[in-house]
Amino acid sequence: MIIRKKIISLFCGLSLILGTVSCSEIQAQKATITSESLLAVLEKAADQYKNGQFGTPNQEIVNQIIAYDDIAYNDIVTLREKAQNNQTISSAETLAATTAVTVFENFLISKNILSKKDISN
Repeated sequence: MIIRKKIISLFCGLSLILGTVSCSEIQAQKATITSESLLAVLEKAADQYKNGQFGTPNQEIVNQIIAYDDIAYNDIVTLREKAQNNQTISSAETLAATTAVTVFENFLISKNILSKKDISN
């Protein structure tokens, strides 16, 4: 369910850039909420890895986790603050946030820290 919403949000952002479909401010806010929810799941798994719950963590992977998380978190905070202040959220900002979360997700999956099944539940 979350992945489906994320894909819709990503498509919405891409469509705006390509100029083929218009996404409403409500859709941008929903994309923000969906991305923020997914980021919380990713951060939980990342913290478990960093704290050694999956064995001895590799410091290089930990450093990459921190970098990906920082980017996704900052992009989400930007969207959240704009939504809370009723400011326009640009398609580029929505796309940046959903892309950052997707990249973080794919990294965790590629390192077997998280599985696609974990995210779809």
